[in-house]
Amino acid sequence: MPVMLSLCWCHPAAAAGVHLALFSWFWQSSPSLALAVGLNWGLGKLNERVRKAFSGETTFEGRLRAVIHAWFDHIEQDGILMGRLLQATRNDGPHVEARNAYNRFNEKWWADLAERELGVPNSKGQIATAILLSGLEGIVQRWVQCGDSRDELEDVFMTVAMGGLHNLSS
Repeated sequence: MPVMLSLCWCHPAAAAGVHLALFSWFWQSSPSLALAVGLNWGLGKLNERVRKAFSGETTFEGRLRAVIHAWFDHIEQDGILMGRLLQATRNDGPHVEARNAYNRFNEKWWADLAERELGVPNSKGQIATAILLSGLEGIVQRWVQCGDSRDELEDVFMTVAMGGLHNLSS
């Protein structure tokens, strides 16, 4: 196990009130289960942050902007941990299936919303959402690697997203 990964695992264990010695034993006994627990913890934090940001918004664009902002906040706070968890589970069968199911759920949810509010056909909305979810990784990489302004990245993402969705509307 790489040292960096083991250091990252201290955070969810400590946040859950688990003694690090117990978590270390747990990790060595069942690394796949430990990855699942860590990833669920990270996604739970992200989902809670998104729910809070989302709650005050009433339009599709406002909701999407709130989600993008919450995503950046999450990456700013827990990015190293989430990056390690996602990387560690990228090729692990059960984790890939769970991530794919999570993505399909989000694609359908946003496509339904885009269909109701913007008139985007659902099948095209699901494809567009898949592209936008992938684009989030791209803007985070650019933020980390190139040092672009977070505000500018959010604004460009929103312009591309909303422009594309409006072009897809029936």
